[in-house]
Amino acid sequence: DNDNYRPSPRLINCTLPRTMVSDPQTNKIPNEPKRSIYQVRKIMEYPEFDSSKRLIFTSDVGRYKEWKEKVAKEQADFSTFDHRTDKEKKYEQRMQEKIARAYKARKFGIAEMDASVERSTTKSVEGLSTVSDINFDSDN
Repeated sequence: DNDNYRPSPRLINCTLPRTMVSDPQTNKIPNEPKRSIYQVRKIMEYPEFDSSKRLIFTSDVGRYKEWKEKVAKEQADFSTFDHRTDKEKKYEQRMQEKIARAYKARKFGIAEMDASVERSTTKSVEGLSTVSDINFDSDN
């Protein structure tokens, strides 16, 4: 009875060829994950834009335009008008830049301040009673 369950003698004395014998290795876990490519598709379905929805949409657009006009009118009502000319605005900007440079030079202890800035600042401020006395054409 037991003879029927024995393997054949060829399998008992088998040897593996040299190319099949391998060194025992542990599985190495990669440091970076394997790149995978996924394709995602979002299918968006919109309900049909029929005539009743079109009427609602056009009325909403009209109300939005009216609201924008109202906001613009309110902003215009509360705004102030600058009566200065472009030359006066440019002059004020140059003066503010010169003052800022002088302040920066004093704050950080820069000994050699730009002499032209200091000279032009004192020259243009001394003895002026109104804005019309200032020569806006000069750079200094």
